Amino acid sequence: MDLVIVCTLATSFIFGVTPLFERILLKGTEFPLAVGAFARILPALLVSSIFLFFSGDIRRLSSMGVKEYLGFGILGILGSLVGPFLLFIAYRQPSGNISYIGPLLATFPLFTVLAGYLFLGEAISKTQFAGTALIVTGAVLLSLR
Repeated sequence: MDLVIVCTLATSFIFGVTPLFERILLKGTEFPLAVGAFARILPALLVSSIFLFFSGDIRRLSSMGVKEYLGFGILGILGSLVGPFLLFIAYRQPSGNISYIGPLLATFPLFTVLAGYLFLGEAISKTQFAGTALIVTGAVLLSLR
């Protein structure tokens, strides 16, 4: 099996089961932003620091410019704080069932394909369009109450 497929499916599995544990753990918390920051940023910082140190890539950080640091900083804030914060708020709602939120969250390929088309000039084949439409349609159908 292709490494791309294996890695993507493994990531999908991890992203698929993580909400179960987040929903369970959030039951006893009052402040989702602090939980999100702690749960996402601290482990990522520790693991990436260890990786950078042992791989020797830490020297490459100095070759990045201000633009790259700002860009990655904004992405980090969006992906590690804002996104999880909003998701944690959804999980904490009485109607925030992971079986409802998960499929709705799975509509992200629509935004990925559109961003690739609009900002990177990537072509969208008929097959990609149909596949994305099926994913979004399926996610919406699964999320109907």
